[in-house]
Amino acid sequence: MLEQSKPTENIQAEVVFSHNSEAEHDNYAEKQLAPILFVDDELRVLVSLKRKLRKQFQIECADNAEEALSQLKSGAQYAAIVSDLRMPSMGGIAFLRQARALAPETVLLILTGAEDHNAALDAVNDVGVFKYLQKPCPDDALRHALMQACACYRKNLYRRVTDRDLKHLDEMKSNFLATVNHELRTPLNHIIGMSEYLLYENKIDPSTLKTFLRNIAESGHGLRKMIETLLQLANAQKESKSAVATPVLAADLISMAATYAVPLCEAQDLAFGLRPMHVNAHVLADYGVMDSALQHIIDNAVKFNEAKGRVDIDADTDGKSVFIRISDSGIGMSPKDIQQAAEIFWQADSGLARRHGGLGVGLTLARGLIESQGGRLTMETNPSGGLTATIALPVFLSVSESQPKTF
Repeated sequence: MLEQSKPTENIQAEVVFSHNSEAEHDNYAEKQLAPILFVDDELRVLVSLKRKLRKQFQIECADNAEEALSQLKSGAQYAAIVSDLRMPSMGGIAFLRQARALAPETVLLILTGAEDHNAALDAVNDVGVFKYLQKPCPDDALRHALMQACACYRKNLYRRVTDRDLKHLDEMKSNFLATVNHELRTPLNHIIGMSEYLLYENKIDPSTLKTFLRNIAESGHGLRKMIETLLQLANAQKESKSAVATPVLAADLISMAATYAVPLCEAQDLAFGLRPMHVNAHVLADYGVMDSALQHIIDNAVKFNEAKGRVDIDADTDGKSVFIRISDSGIGMSPKDIQQAAEIFWQADSGLARRHGGLGVGLTLARGLIESQGGRLTMETNPSGGLTATIALPVFLSVSESQPKTF
C-alpha cells in the first residue's frame, strides 16, 4: 500500500523535482527508464511514490499543477502523467486538459482519494484519461497501470512516426509518378512522332531519314536505361546482400571510372581530367557493385555540368581509407540541397520544366551501394563552382599486414 504516515519534517529535500539532481537524471537516462510525472499537493505521497517506483521508472514530481505545466512548456517529455484530482490552485481535470494539449502522446492517469463519479466520467470522456486509480492504491496495481501506460505511450509515438512516414511516402509516390510520367512521355513522344512521320511521308531524303532513325534509337536507348535504373532500384537491397566482397586494387576502380567517364564527357563536349595519384592500396568490395555506384555518380557529374565544363577524378589514401573524388564544374548544390540529395526522386534541378532529365535516383542508389560495401558517400560544393562527390572505402589489410611487427 502507498505510505502516507511519514512525518513531514525534511520531506521537501527528499522530493526530487525534474529540474534538480542532474546526476540522478543521467543515471535514469543510462538505464532508459520511462519518465513518469506525478502531480500531487501532498508531499508525503510524492516521497512514497518515488521510493517505491524509482527502480522501475524515472520518477519526477511536481506539488502543484502550475509547476507541472511549466515543465511541459519547457519541453520536458513524459511517458505518463499521474495527477491528483483535487488540488488547491488548479484541479486535476483542468490540469490534465492543458497537459493533453501540450503533450498529445503522453498517457494521462488520475490517482486520487476523492470518490467523485462525475469527475471520473469527465476524466475519461472529456480528457481521455487512461486509468482512474483510487488512493490507497496497491503497489502492484499501480506498477501494472504504469507499465500499461508506457506501452500505450510507445504505441502513440509509433503511430505518430508512422503517420509522418506515410505522409512522406505519399509525397515520394506523387513525386515518382510525376517524374516517371514526364520521363516516359518525352522519349515516347519522340519515337511516336518521328515513326508516324516516316510512316506517312512519301518523300524523305536520306539525311532526314538518318537523323530521325538516330533520334528514335537514342530515345529507345534512353527508355531502356530508365527501365534498367528502376529495376536496379527495386533490386538494390537484394543485390547488395548477394554481393561478394573481394580485395580490389583501388587503382582498378579509378581506371574503371575513367573508362566510363571519358566517352560520356566527349559526347557532352566536357573536358576530362585524371589527376596524378599514388594509391597502391586494396579495398574490400564487390567489383560490380562499385562499378554501378561510380557510374551513377559520374552520370550526375556529366548531366548537371555546364557547357564546356569539366569532370575530374582523383584519389588518395590516409592509410585507413581510400578516397575517390569525382568533381564537376556544373550547377552545384546548396548545403540544403546536399542534405536532400540522397532523397529518392529528388533533383537539384527540379520541376517538369527542368533542363536535365532523369528519375532522380542516381545518388540514392550510389549511396546505398557504397554503404553496403562498408564505405560512405559525401558531397561538398567546390569553391569555384560545381560539386565534389567523395567515396571513402576502408583499406583492406591482409593478415600479415594487420599483425604488429616484432623484432
